[in-house]
Amino acid sequence: MSSGGGGPDRNRPAEPSASGVVHPQRFLAAIVKSRLMEREELRQALLKVPASFRDDTRRLSDALTERGALTRFQAGKLMMGVTRGLRLGPYALLAPIARGGMATVYLARDVGASHELVAVKVLPPVQAQESRHLARFLRECQLHLSAVHHSGLCNYVTHGEEAGIHYMALEYVPGQSLYRMVNERGPFDAPRAARLGAEVARALGALHESGIVHRDLKPSNILVAPSGRAVVIDLGLAFLKGEKDVPLDVVGGPGYIVGSMDFIAPEQTLDSSAVDGRADLYALGCTLFFALTGKTPFPTGGTSKERMAAHRNQPIPRVRDIVPEVPERFCQLVRTLMSKNPAERFGSAKILAADLELLAADSRGFFPEPPNGDSIRAVLEELQIHRPGEVTDVEELVLRDPHGPESEIQTTQFLPAGWTSAETVSWTDIPPLKAPLPVAVPVSADQSNMAAWEKWVLIGLLTCCFFLFGAIVLLLARVW
Repeated sequence: MSSGGGGPDRNRPAEPSASGVVHPQRFLAAIVKSRLMEREELRQALLKVPASFRDDTRRLSDALTERGALTRFQAGKLMMGVTRGLRLGPYALLAPIARGGMATVYLARDVGASHELVAVKVLPPVQAQESRHLARFLRECQLHLSAVHHSGLCNYVTHGEEAGIHYMALEYVPGQSLYRMVNERGPFDAPRAARLGAEVARALGALHESGIVHRDLKPSNILVAPSGRAVVIDLGLAFLKGEKDVPLDVVGGPGYIVGSMDFIAPEQTLDSSAVDGRADLYALGCTLFFALTGKTPFPTGGTSKERMAAHRNQPIPRVRDIVPEVPERFCQLVRTLMSKNPAERFGSAKILAADLELLAADSRGFFPEPPNGDSIRAVLEELQIHRPGEVTDVEELVLRDPHGPESEIQTTQFLPAGWTSAETVSWTDIPPLKAPLPVAVPVSADQSNMAAWEKWVLIGLLTCCFFLFGAIVLLLARVW
């Protein structure tokens, strides 16, 4: 029934109301236009919605959301009439999961047969209008293509452009950033921080082998999955060795500093295009400091110039001054990573990872039982903690008799005193081992030598037995 000429025209979709919500018909049309659902899919979904809801956009939206046809994020955009960018290539954007200064990362689902969840990094059109931002985004896509596939990296899937929107799909890693975890739950204990550091170091090693320096490693760029797995993300400021003809405002260089000021290596503040993997190791040292203490190594106040100057000039802080229970060797390791001079840091992320593993776990788990000399020699040579002519604590532990008493060696003593100045100056400068590593050879019982005190005790017991036997003989002789 018509209410007269002054009533609304029900055949014409209304414009958005003052609240910004479009008419139900426009809302349904937006779903199809966005390509989140095909017409038949939408029709089937509407059959499950009460007819009374179809004249109310909010109730209709809520009903479709509750039935899983839309996400809250999608429904909110569609109610405002937004259709662009909700589907990019084969991916339907489900919800934003991270926002940076230049791009936003969304959880997305492949609408194809796989229905795989991915993380889609999107460069908004307004940012793409700035040539520097677009060049940096496209360069990041190429860096991901160049990087090796590794369990500690957020691995590349694909990238593309649709309707002027540039996007890149990456492996989706559920979990929280290290920054958020520490802020919400407090600092990590030493074994947990060492395990996380070892995983990050292995990921950095994979990047470095690909010729890539991350240059922006920090707690917010490390994701920790529910399983505890650590994943390095965001190659937006990374540097590929041998790059040519890249604008300085994109790649960085003299006068263009790139990186996060609370975790940046001193040499990176001078020329960010002349750094190598040791700059990432410095950033990892700062990150481990944060993971263990909940604080950045240097005060976060002040200008960027003041914080850069702190990394260059201020003394390296000690973890144990804030958290005394952290093992001394772990504290030394962090200080070594944060050395002002790159040559005084670890020369390899792979070596660092192995050392952190020794801090995180019982070293005997690295070696077969019973000890095998060849395999132990190979591991120790790789770790570069054996000195010809000396037996280190770790060798003493793994080469001792497996049936002998348990060693009281603690995980904080695995390297000899002075290792920070002797072994880590430059791993590449250490000559190969000249003397073969001594191998424990089992000794039979009749060949083993008794300790001196054991011999004297045995002689005493034999003497007593001899005199006792003589006394008994004399006594029996008198009786007879």
